[in-house]
Amino acid sequence: MRDSTGAAATKLTDTIEHNLAHLDFDYYAICAIGAQDFTAAKSLPTMHVTNYPEEWARHYASQQLYSYDPVLQFGRLVSYPVKWSDLKHASGYGDTHGHVQRQAQDFGLYSGICMSIHNLDGSLLLASLSKANPCALNDTLMNEAARALQSLNGVSASLKLAGKNDYDLTKREIECLSWAAIGKTSSDISAILHISNNTVDCHFKSAMRKLAANSRTFAIIKAMRSGILSI
Repeated sequence: MRDSTGAAATKLTDTIEHNLAHLDFDYYAICAIGAQDFTAAKSLPTMHVTNYPEEWARHYASQQLYSYDPVLQFGRLVSYPVKWSDLKHASGYGDTHGHVQRQAQDFGLYSGICMSIHNLDGSLLLASLSKANPCALNDTLMNEAARALQSLNGVSASLKLAGKNDYDLTKREIECLSWAAIGKTSSDISAILHISNNTVDCHFKSAMRKLAANSRTFAIIKAMRSGILSI
């Protein structure tokens, strides 16, 4: 992926955060899902931007919770805001979906909403907003969130750019991601590859920029989903 893509990803994040800044939510996740991927509800979209806590993102990926995430499975079906707590009424909701929601609370994601914006080409933009504390979500906030999320409809193209497979990762960047994917720290990788900690961190920063990922965890996820890592 060229430098222009990294700039596009930064601009995309800025746009999302600007549009959602007036809402009383702590976290967001915005995913672009292509028409051909619409039925793949048990996989993690490669094209996404989020500020979810790093610990939750790592746990979510390692435990493959996206396989039974009710937001991914049912949120894509509705074009209006739905409370996470109301997803239990969806047809097909089961104990495994509830398990994901309970684990989210353990990591500080107590309440939230989700909705999707469907495009004419069959693709959609799936959005999820959440709070770090238990609280009621009133109709006013729900309506404000709906308007804010609708205004993000135009970011789909930017997400597709950030999700391109032409990442141009170097051998060292792939090595660092591979070791990190199995739990190795920067210090561990430094010793394994016989390079300094600073060099390891530089490789990670470069890989994150190329992958348009705002954390190591999401860089690893994108690399795995794109076939760059075979772990």
